[in-house]
Amino acid sequence: MEWLLSMEGSWGHGLGHRLAGDLVRSHTRQGYQAVLGGIHARKPYLAPCYEADGFRFLPPGAPLDPRLPVGRLRYPAEPSMRHLMCPLSPAVSYRAGELQGLSASRLS
Repeated sequence: MEWLLSMEGSWGHGLGHRLAGDLVRSHTRQGYQAVLGGIHARKPYLAPCYEADGFRFLPPGAPLDPRLPVGRLRYPAEPSMRHLMCPLSPAVSYRAGELQGLSASRLS
């Protein structure tokens, strides 16, 4: 698990975008297929920042369902939380409530 955050006083200088970019590049180099995370629904101003870096959001309280070769997992979310994801492989997509296209080669 990794945390990505920037202090409120540093907003507007691109630090969060650089951190997100470094995270995505690092995990892509390591062979990961997607980055998953979450934010509090009471912080909607964060969504455009993550979306600009390629992340997609689920509605508040919606579960995230990765479809894996061994079956489907369900990550529930509290109504106060929003799951987010960033596919790192062209084979990975989010459709019909499920994260699809994951292979067993690099799951962690």
